[in-house]
Amino acid sequence: MARNFKSGLFLCLSLTAISAVATGCGIIPPQTITLDTAFDRTGTLRGDGQFTGMLTNNFVIAGDEGNTNQPQRGIISLSLNPIPAGATITQVVLRLEASAPEGNPFTDFGAMQVDHVNVVSSITIVNYVGGTLAENIASIPSLPSGLLREVVEIDITTQVQEDLAAGRPISSFRFQFPFLATPSADGTFDQVFISANQNDITLRPTATVTLGS
Repeated sequence: MARNFKSGLFLCLSLTAISAVATGCGIIPPQTITLDTAFDRTGTLRGDGQFTGMLTNNFVIAGDEGNTNQPQRGIISLSLNPIPAGATITQVVLRLEASAPEGNPFTDFGAMQVDHVNVVSSITIVNYVGGTLAENIASIPSLPSGLLREVVEIDITTQVQEDLAAGRPISSFRFQFPFLATPSADGTFDQVFISANQNDITLRPTATVTLGS
């Protein structure tokens, strides 16, 4: 909503609307920065420790495989390098596109939870359950079946602030259905696919950071 200014200050409002240079008016528009995916720390981690990064597969997968019934958890990491040192962060929103094209993961396993994790040094079998900084920071109750993707947005402001304070160069999140062992033995793929295309930034997870004064 535009503010009401007294006579003589209307020019200041006009300048502010078209340029961030008008800081002399006492108004500093919020600045936004986009965080891109950290390719080497984004991918699918199976229960046996096998990690498949987004440079090999353009999807991050959570659920279980057919035949082997191996459980899978997705890891998504964002590079924090674009954030200026000492910046005041007012909001960070993770945006991704996902669907459930294989089987019925939400029927079989319930809602998918999102954990804040630390995978700075590596992604190994330890990170399947370990390296957890905070559990269940968000929950995804359902996604469309087939190839019709849904946009999912998650507020990760607190987590990014904590990672910056700890000196971590990335913020990482684990997408999982809440099972620790083999989730089912039906020999059917029950999976969520999260787009993670290395060649198209519009088809991979990103985050919008809003900076304040």
